[in-house]
Amino acid sequence: MKLILENVRSISNRQEFEVKPLTFLVGENSTGKTTFLAMLAAALSGEIVQTTPDFNISPFDLGSFDNIASFRGGKAGRSKRFTVGLEAEWLPRHRARRGQPETIRIVSEFRSDKGQIVLASHIAESSKGKLTANLTEDAINIDVEVKSTSTSKNSKPLKITETYHEPSDKLSSSIHSFAGSLSMAAISKGADTQSALEAHSALAHFIFDLEGFGKPPLAMAPVRSKPSRTYDDLRDDFRPGGDHIPLVQILLFS
Repeated sequence: MKLILENVRSISNRQEFEVKPLTFLVGENSTGKTTFLAMLAAALSGEIVQTTPDFNISPFDLGSFDNIASFRGGKAGRSKRFTVGLEAEWLPRHRARRGQPETIRIVSEFRSDKGQIVLASHIAESSKGKLTANLTEDAINIDVEVKSTSTSKNSKPLKITETYHEPSDKLSSSIHSFAGSLSMAAISKGADTQSALEAHSALAHFIFDLEGFGKPPLAMAPVRSKPSRTYDDLRDDFRPGGDHIPLVQILLFS
């Protein structure tokens, strides 16, 4: 698995971090350890495919756009955009008993809209196809190309380009589901070069894989820094002091 970051706090240059089953983060304060964990959680939780993502889900609180985008100082100032992406092998649930894992790569770029973090561009790729989205203040441009599911030698990739003329911040769904519904509508209007049924099937498989990609991680402190004999206030949301650990242990082992 790879976590892709650029212009995110102290990580100003584009980096692709390899994440192994056991990964240690070592560094002094303010070198990006918490930022790394927060962005990994956001990527796996699906926030980076939302048109208006939330990077302040417990236990992480990264703040507003100005708190996240790198500040380079001098004339460069604060970055106008920041990038978060994820690449991993993924076996969708509908293919859990057959088939091979699919390598999926998603990269999202974010900008500020009056202090709110909004999606500016998005690219999602797999062996089945590629989705590209560019979002402005008043329109969303979608380009989708998926491979045909037909075994015919004459089959061609399905290519769709559509523009949706509405403010992007009005959307509540993920960019994947929105692109899928927009493209399906285009196919129904006769925009495809293949049979409608075949085109629907190819696109549906591609979008379904993207929509099911990722699994929210569990974040918890490894040790208690404030041990107590009794725990009257039981909670399972993260606390730096470890107040959440007794309840988390009960939930995990009961």
